[in-house]
Amino acid sequence: MADNIQLDVGAGGDILAADDVGGAKHQQVKIEYGADGTVVAVSDANPLPVDNNPVESIQTNTGNSTATAAGGSDDIDSTQINSGKTGQLLQIIVSATVFYKAELKIVTNGVAGSVVHTWIGGPILPFPYTPSHKTLHTIAEDVTAGLDGFRVTVTNLDTNEAADIYATFEWDEV
Repeated sequence: MADNIQLDVGAGGDILAADDVGGAKHQQVKIEYGADGTVVAVSDANPLPVDNNPVESIQTNTGNSTATAAGGSDDIDSTQINSGKTGQLLQIIVSATVFYKAELKIVTNGVAGSVVHTWIGGPILPFPYTPSHKTLHTIAEDVTAGLDGFRVTVTNLDTNEAADIYATFEWDEV
């Protein structure tokens, strides 16, 4: 059976490239990329661009809150995003001596925004939150006074026992 497909056979229409596999046609297409309104065909001379180095400058810091009251909440902040940089959150690991609720917020000029992600964790095993993409939660450093970074508000879900809570922030600065 012929592989290609002719469109509008009666009018001598265009022919589409196809491969016949077991009686089923599979259209063959070329891969292209480019900004809106442009097309670059992938070839040996123009390979498909791939980000082989997804991070530029990983930053890490750990904060803690000791003796968070039973049923109480505490904020744990990352350090300041460096001047002229944008922080792209890679991961937060929260651990505590009790069950807890964690709420991620972005802080701009010392003011926390609304909650962008919430999760529940428990004692003993730390729980890492890893965004689905490194640009999902970002904050650009601002020269105005106040922290530009990430905050996790952790609520102690135990109504009888105070808790030690720890958070490790990891982000890329670009």
